[in-house]
Formats: sequence, structure tokens, C-alpha cells
Amino acid sequence: MIIGTTFMIQVKYISGLIKLRVRKVHETALFEFFEVQARNKKIIFRNNRPLLKSKGLHKKRIDWRLIKGALANQFIQEEIPKKLNEYITKYGTKS
Repeated sequence: MIIGTTFMIQVKYISGLIKLRVRKVHETALFEFFEVQARNKKIIFRNNRPLLKSKGLHKKRIDWRLIKGALANQFIQEEIPKKLNEYITKYGTKS
């Protein structure tokens, strides 16, 4: 996935679906950084997928961390990385 690539994910919540815009903002040899935006709030998640890929650990679970911003709802904070993983698995990413 090229830096700056934007895509949408949807997270189910009590009140319905929450649509979130996601943009890959940075990648290093160890981490990928994704900016997640909903209405007027932006947060950034980091994962270790490039590190796992470089070591050949394709079956190991990708570790996601919220590194910038905060979410009041723990459920949403756990669902966003799941949806990001689903998107990456389904559509793949190329640097």
C-alpha cells in the first residue's frame, strides 16, 4: 500500500455502522502507521507488519497500538484494528 493511500472501513456499534476514513501515513522497516478519521477526530494506529514480514513470520498475529489520540469507548478501540486487519488481508498492501 502506497503512503497516502486512503480507504474506508465500517465498524459495527450499538447505534449502527460507524464509517471511518483510513490513510496510511508512514512506513518504516519495523512499523506501519495508519491515520483513522471520523468526523472531526483523528487517531493514529501503528502495527508491526513490516517487521513480521521481513522475518518471514507470516502467520504471527499483527500487533496494533494506538499511539496518538484517545477513544472513550474501548470496544471501538478494539474493533478498528480488527477491521484494518480484514482490509489488509482482503485487499493486500504493497509498499
